[in-house]
Amino acid sequence: MFSFYTGNEQFKNDRDMNLQINDKILEQKVQRCCDDVNKTGHLVANEPSLGLYRIQQHIRKAMPKLVACESTTKASDNQLKGLVFDTSGSTNVIQDMKKSSEIFSNIEKLLARATTAAAITNMK
Repeated sequence: MFSFYTGNEQFKNDRDMNLQINDKILEQKVQRCCDDVNKTGHLVANEPSLGLYRIQQHIRKAMPKLVACESTTKASDNQLKGLVFDTSGSTNVIQDMKKSSEIFSNIEKLLARATTAAAITNMK
């Protein structure tokens, strides 16, 4: 564990205590998870019907969440596809606008020539 001198030993002790508490909580969660996995393994090995029933219960419990997650993922995917389509269309429009600046400058030159020609003909 890293320890830095903070000038305040109480802070260091509080931080160490919080880390120890978090480690204990994590250790308890890992222990509980391992115990559950071991129980399931023993049930499947020793009493297959009971073990498979427990697995079936887990699947029934987890399946609605999985289906909901799948539907939200599909909806997000469709929305993302629409956004990609819009973005690619916008990119094409912006590129066309860049190309049109040359056309507008040519129109401006032609208007200047036409204005000059009209002024000359009005003087005659």
